[in-house]
Amino acid sequence: MTRDEREALSQRICNFYYDSANKSVKTTVNYFIKQNIPRRIIYYILNKYLKYGITKDRPRSGRRLKLSDKKLKDIVKSVNNRTGVSQRKIAKDSHVHHSTISRNLRRRTSIRIRKRRMAPKMNSEDQEKRAKRNCGKLYRKLLRGCDLILDDEKYFNLTGDNVNGNRFFYSTDPATAPTDIKFRKKKRAEERLNEKNVPFVIRKDNPPNVPQARPIETIWALLEQKTNLWRNSSNLNEYNSMSIFTLIVFVICYSMQNCHACANNRSCAGVS
Repeated sequence: MTRDEREALSQRICNFYYDSANKSVKTTVNYFIKQNIPRRIIYYILNKYLKYGITKDRPRSGRRLKLSDKKLKDIVKSVNNRTGVSQRKIAKDSHVHHSTISRNLRRRTSIRIRKRRMAPKMNSEDQEKRAKRNCGKLYRKLLRGCDLILDDEKYFNLTGDNVNGNRFFYSTDPATAPTDIKFRKKKRAEERLNEKNVPFVIRKDNPPNVPQARPIETIWALLEQKTNLWRNSSNLNEYNSMSIFTLIVFVICYSMQNCHACANNRSCAGVS
């Protein structure tokens, strides 16, 4: 008998006790015994109703929860709007099985695991205006009297969404998840540059999608073409060393020396 069936039977017995039996326990018991309901259950229902005035099941104690409300709240706070979370690591810290973490997050909280999506593309017109404006800003203000150190990282398939742990993130509400949940920016390098008083281009001043003003991208592309056969880290170092020597030094030097001119040309002519 399910809980709903037990509560419905209790309601029937109590209604008969008041309406038809004129509050007679003996009459009520004899009537429901004829319907093949055990005497013990009838007396239990009547005693509970007369003592507590309820027909529904009362909350039961049962065993203690493996994760208290406070502990579960701390877990939700630690995983909310985060990616790369390991339930096995959380379970090890909480001294429970990883299935317990999964079950409690699913049943007792509103947090859900969601797949990360590609960032929406910028409007092409706004992107061109921003690139032209920022190229001019770089040429007029930021590149005067400075030796450029260009860094355009080339990511191999060691990190990123190709790793299973980084494809998903936990969140109670994806609408309120921060925009940098997919693209995180390290602040350690910026702090180091500020300590050494090294000027650098911040994100809002960086012209988007302007490979003409970033000759380092051409060098990375040439290097990638020559290092696409690597199999391990030592093999990759050998390919890089060989490829750098094979690249024409004139191309590298010429590309780096023309950064100021490229930025000025993009600010005047725009992005083509």
